[in-house]
Amino acid sequence: MTDDLKDELPELSTALSSQFEPDAFLSEAIEDFGKVCAKLKDTSITASEREEWAHIKSELVNELRRLAKRNLRNASDLGYRNDRQRPKQRSRKRAKPASG
Repeated sequence: MTDDLKDELPELSTALSSQFEPDAFLSEAIEDFGKVCAKLKDTSITASEREEWAHIKSELVNELRRLAKRNLRNASDLGYRNDRQRPKQRSRKRAKPASG
């Protein structure tokens, strides 16, 4: 994860660390964010291009926030479901000897 991304979306690192498997949409958005940041650092682009890339960056930040929240919610839902589906421990009772 890039430093730009860590600065803009610190909650994203939490979402990524709570994932059991990589999210394709999130991975793609992070990759796109890196490309946009590289474009914005390019000093040869015009002011209008810089404005367009800044707009794209803000859209990506919003999308990344949405994806991070979704992933955190899914991870917590999964934890909740796993807790509820975990079999309860049964107490072990000794069988009563047959009277006879």
